[in-house]
Amino acid sequence: MVFDSGHAAVVAREHVFYRLGVEPVPAERLRPGDQLETAFRYPGDYTPPDATMPVRQAIAVRAVEPAGEGQVWAGTVRDTHALFLTAGVLCAE
Repeated sequence: MVFDSGHAAVVAREHVFYRLGVEPVPAERLRPGDQLETAFRYPGDYTPPDATMPVRQAIAVRAVEPAGEGQVWAGTVRDTHALFLTAGVLCAE
């Protein structure tokens, strides 16, 4: 999967991401243009004082491509059961 931020991630087909509105959706159902929740959410008129670029309210899917077959790692995130990729998108464990 490639994001409009330029980051890419290799994930399992069933790995859950969150579209805007915190709508859970497995990676295999994501399409280019889908807007994903970011790991950080600020009020619309706030910019952190050390920001070097505008704060993104969403990260879009640029492409979804098959990556082949391989072993899948899974784990549990205490309390929230959610995590974010370095790319900044919010997803489930």
